[in-house]
Amino acid sequence: MGKDIQKQLQKAEQLDKAKQNKRAAKLYNSVGIDFLELEEYELARNCFFNAAKCAIEEDKYLTGLEFLRSAGSASLFKYDFLDAYQLYREALKYIPSLKNSSDQNYQFVLFSCLSYLCLFVEG
Repeated sequence: MGKDIQKQLQKAEQLDKAKQNKRAAKLYNSVGIDFLELEEYELARNCFFNAAKCAIEEDKYLTGLEFLRSAGSASLFKYDFLDAYQLYREALKYIPSLKNSSDQNYQFVLFSCLSYLCLFVEG
């Protein structure tokens, strides 16, 4: 794992603590993508989850949902279907906050299907 990624993660954490949510979310997402490429799935999942938290605090629900989906995908890469399920179920809570009804419909179907598939695979 590169020092540059660790520096970027520390920067994102500092921005998060300073409540600079927009910048923190963007940086967490970027670092999460880097961790995915390095197959560091747990670190990627945590970065995407933190990005979602920051975006949602800024009322950027659609962006937050995208980050939650990415966090769930990182959990799937490490075969943690229960964690992915919980992330997808968490996402369902924010869908009513979307302003556009077609976005609401699309996201509801997407996250409902993803959560169902996790339960199906988990058994």
